[in-house]
Amino acid sequence: MLSQKIERIAMEVSSEGLDWGRLDGIKFHTAIFTGLAHEHLDHHKSIEKYYQAKKKLFLFCSQTNGKLLISKQDKYSKRLAEEMQNYPLLEYPTQADLKQNFYTTGLIQLPEFYASNIFFALKGANLSKKEEEHCLSKFPEIPHPPGRFKVITASFKKEQALPIKKSIEKPIEKPIEKFDIFGLFCIVDYAHTPDSLEAVLQAIRKQAKILICVFGCGGNRDAKKRPLMGEIASRLSDIIFLCDDNPRQENSAKIRADIKKGIRNHKANFLYEIGDRKEAIKQAVAKAKSLLGKQPEKAEQKPVIVLVAGKGHEEYQILNDKTIPFSDSLVIETALKG
Repeated sequence: MLSQKIERIAMEVSSEGLDWGRLDGIKFHTAIFTGLAHEHLDHHKSIEKYYQAKKKLFLFCSQTNGKLLISKQDKYSKRLAEEMQNYPLLEYPTQADLKQNFYTTGLIQLPEFYASNIFFALKGANLSKKEEEHCLSKFPEIPHPPGRFKVITASFKKEQALPIKKSIEKPIEKPIEKFDIFGLFCIVDYAHTPDSLEAVLQAIRKQAKILICVFGCGGNRDAKKRPLMGEIASRLSDIIFLCDDNPRQENSAKIRADIKKGIRNHKANFLYEIGDRKEAIKQAVAKAKSLLGKQPEKAEQKPVIVLVAGKGHEEYQILNDKTIPFSDSLVIETALKG
């Protein structure tokens, strides 16, 4: 990097990397804390240990006179802000800041957490003495993260580019609720934790006439999140197709049973349990097509949306000791053609 004359580096710092000491000795100019959710507990064993691991980054940064940017949108962010309050170079955005920097796309409304992440990236760049307009001009050049809110439609099956546009005329007070495209959308997202699943479902819920969720949970990983994800999916979806994720060496039927403990909706035609992920996706798309055909001509102009969550960009599935080729996106594209 020195030979290429790179002066600034933005990197995602993992809590496990901090725990293992892989970042010891690195001098950070700016540290950004966007929040803490129920994940990585198979390594940290508790939320408190997870929090303490993340906090190390901010202690490192403060010791080298770096700048801290902390969200105050959840209790752990607020706690970190309070614990670092005597540090003079601490900044955090307000809810008004996030509203004034809300980003949308021409195809579908981005989740609000995407908007906040973009805002933090922009703010972090500002702290590195880069002008806001210069930073904004570079955002459209950044490729969309693979497997994150990937939109697939019947008429355009390749990954949709999501050009970022900033509202400069007036702040958007809330996500756009009127949808100008009527039809069927499928969304592939890597959401595999309670918080991430809830965030993406909430974003889609505001835009969907009917929301179908296809998901499962990985095996040999944190089992406590399974009923939590079941509850979230049942609260925010109209229909659930419960299937396998990467069961690994764990009994896949038991994983699905753990998820079902959190599902509160027991109405007919709400929950379809199909272990085979490929078959579950195919049937979910077929269900969406049938529902789309049944809607009256004057139906509210919102689409039927199928969310396939959990694996995102992955091109494999782990079944016992075998790793087989598998892509949620390719299965969806085939189902849409049928």
